[in-house]
Amino acid sequence: MTVHKAPRKCILFVDDEVGLHRAIARSAAQVGIEVVHAMTALDGVRLAMERRPDLIVLDMGMPDLDGIQVLTRLKAARKTASIPVVIYSAHNDHDQRIEAFQIGAEDYFEKPFDLDMLMRRIEHHIFKSSESRPVSGVAGPTDDTVPYVKRLAR
Repeated sequence: MTVHKAPRKCILFVDDEVGLHRAIARSAAQVGIEVVHAMTALDGVRLAMERRPDLIVLDMGMPDLDGIQVLTRLKAARKTASIPVVIYSAHNDHDQRIEAFQIGAEDYFEKPFDLDMLMRRIEHHIFKSSESRPVSGVAGPTDDTVPYVKRLAR
């Protein structure tokens, strides 16, 4: 009998701060999530196309492209359009936040952030997108879906 393990969930983390990459990698490893690291926005776009992660976590303030430019590229590309993107920023810019949501960001929050809360949000978005599936054999005119399961902190 062959046992198939579910593939490990993967996030792409795009930020130019090395210390934050280390912290995210440690926290993600504790919950079994693989992290692909990009130190520039352009590398983030390239890696998103190549790796097709389950979620992209993007810093709005990158030196080469800003988060809006990256998000626009990701949502315009067929390979990455459906990947959920979580954006964070050190600036509380209401118009930028609205623009990010209009382009297709899944979530947006401010730095500094609580690392545990970030990991809960990452898990929420990863499992929300992967565990919603159509219910077969449901009577009625609507296309109901099984509610996603929120993974709780251990």
